[in-house]
Amino acid sequence: MKHAIVSPLVKKPGMDLSSLSSYRPISNLPFVSKLLERVVAHKLTTYRSSNHLLPTHQSAYCRHHSTETALLSNCNDAFLAADRGMITLVVLLDLSAAFDTVEHV
Repeated sequence: MKHAIVSPLVKKPGMDLSSLSSYRPISNLPFVSKLLERVVAHKLTTYRSSNHLLPTHQSAYCRHHSTETALLSNCNDAFLAADRGMITLVVLLDLSAAFDTVEHV
């Protein structure tokens, strides 16, 4: 169901059109594929929420939650800890480019 028609689109007008890096691919998926993906996502989300399969404080993939709500929750926890005289330590780990260093064979 994930067969797409890929069309090249120029990134910026006036770029060198002979270079492939001047284009970006645009994928047009069939309507049935998009519809099926939405139905499955809706069913999965409903199942997760009705069976309480996600932690209470999870912000990703939850309705009405975002990075802003996660940040506010962390700040609130840090302020509450500071009011009680506790020390807060935050460790952040960014793995977004972790696989760029792995050699693919």
